[in-house]
Amino acid sequence: MLISCRSPDGGRAGAPVTRFITRGPAARIEVLDWGGSGAPLVFLPGLGNTAHVYQDFAPRFTDQHRVVAITPRGFGASRPNDRGAPLDTVLADIAAVIDSLGLAPVTLVGHSLGGDLTTFFAARFGPRVARVVYLDGANDRRPGAQPPPNAGWPAPPQMTAEDSASVQAFQAYVERTYGPRLPPADLLATHRFDRTGRLQGDITPDSVVRVLIGSMRPAPYDSVAVPALAVYPRPDAARYDMPYWNRLRGAPRADADSLTAWLVRASRANIDSVRAMLRSLEVVEIPTSGHLIFLLTPSETEAAMRTFLGRDRR
Repeated sequence: MLISCRSPDGGRAGAPVTRFITRGPAARIEVLDWGGSGAPLVFLPGLGNTAHVYQDFAPRFTDQHRVVAITPRGFGASRPNDRGAPLDTVLADIAAVIDSLGLAPVTLVGHSLGGDLTTFFAARFGPRVARVVYLDGANDRRPGAQPPPNAGWPAPPQMTAEDSASVQAFQAYVERTYGPRLPPADLLATHRFDRTGRLQGDITPDSVVRVLIGSMRPAPYDSVAVPALAVYPRPDAARYDMPYWNRLRGAPRADADSLTAWLVRASRANIDSVRAMLRSLEVVEIPTSGHLIFLLTPSETEAAMRTFLGRDRR
């Protein structure tokens, strides 16, 4: 299995090495490698992001861990990215990365849908996994588990020409609207920009997402035998997680209130469901955070992970 490497950012200190693990004649999987020594951490992004979303968070752990992040096939620079890959292929790619870099056994760290991939991988490739960490990524997706409220999702503000004028302007729009400050490298990996720097659209077609999601069933938490940590944002009925909701009025504001109240109830029910299914689970809830928890509250998320990861060294 071939591995090609390049150093981004001119070898800037702290920047990862980007590796490509070849998977047949036309497929390659992008891996960001921050180095470090100690028990390996392998980060998996959520749907809509790439390994680059961990650009600032993952290297916090290189003092005690070997740290890498994987962009799943079909997304970003993991090719082919013009057609989808089913779950079995994505899991086999993750195993190939771990084996090619000699990392097993690893701690898998998954955000959002990356948490589902983490669960499927730990259930299927158990000997390669020592522990799992879910960053708002342990969710009971069984049909009917969390019935949605009878409320519409308020439409976000329309992007202006100024909002799409550059990567930095788009980054500011996302932060102002949704809360997290996404790394520019992740925005560049997931969106197309023209020669002037203006946003043109998404890189990943919807069909890629449909293939992956369509091949997945609810994650088999009861098949995960290793210790697990689930870090959740703690929703607050008196606080909107979406910044743009604070500017709503009338019916959209009422929908936001209903959704927030539902989120508080559903979050508690979800944690209880996951606790019942996972054999060895520790839960940490972080207030005043949100879905991209490691970007919104990085220090608190890091502290929760370090406490969990440090137990094996005592």
